[in-house]
Amino acid sequence: MPPTAHPQFDAFYSNIVEPEWLKPWEGELYRQSHPRWLSKHYRFTGVGALLRGGRWNVQKLIPAVYGSLDPDTLHTEVNAKAHLTGWTKEDLRPSLRIAYRCRISAALDLTERAVLRRLKVSRTQLVSSPWEKDQLAGLESLTQAISRAAFERGAEGIIVPSARNPKGCNVVIFPTQLRPGSLMEACHENDIPFSHGLQSTCA
Repeated sequence: MPPTAHPQFDAFYSNIVEPEWLKPWEGELYRQSHPRWLSKHYRFTGVGALLRGGRWNVQKLIPAVYGSLDPDTLHTEVNAKAHLTGWTKEDLRPSLRIAYRCRISAALDLTERAVLRRLKVSRTQLVSSPWEKDQLAGLESLTQAISRAAFERGAEGIIVPSARNPKGCNVVIFPTQLRPGSLMEACHENDIPFSHGLQSTCA
């Protein structure tokens, strides 16, 4: 069953309008994952986040590609769970880190005070929202409601404060929303190994 919509969703949706609150953004982002999901054909689909859900996307509803604005924030985000619960063999699986360039024309910047005032939320609320607990209970979390409102308003992505690094920021791209002229392009493409999505006998 789909989650129950957050009670503030309608207010968020009403207050996110373009061009006042959805603006262009361009920069370099960093991701880390199992090499399979960073292969060219899979890296920007957002399917992993779609299936699992996340702080900034509703499970089984919105595909999303998460990236960090700097390598230190990426490192903190990737290892956060292991630091909280202890390192497991799963945490030590091989992984690959890549940088990629991104250019979009409609981003909601949730690190701007004016935007937070407009939505009547605080940074503390965003980084402390118990999205995993809400998701397990079949509820849309506060942060998921904001991102869904932006998504349904046509945003290509959102810029958000890191919940793990107080000085860091992340960018969440909605790949199904990309407009003509938008860009998601890996740096050093020729150095990124290819891996099949499923085990294969292909050489």
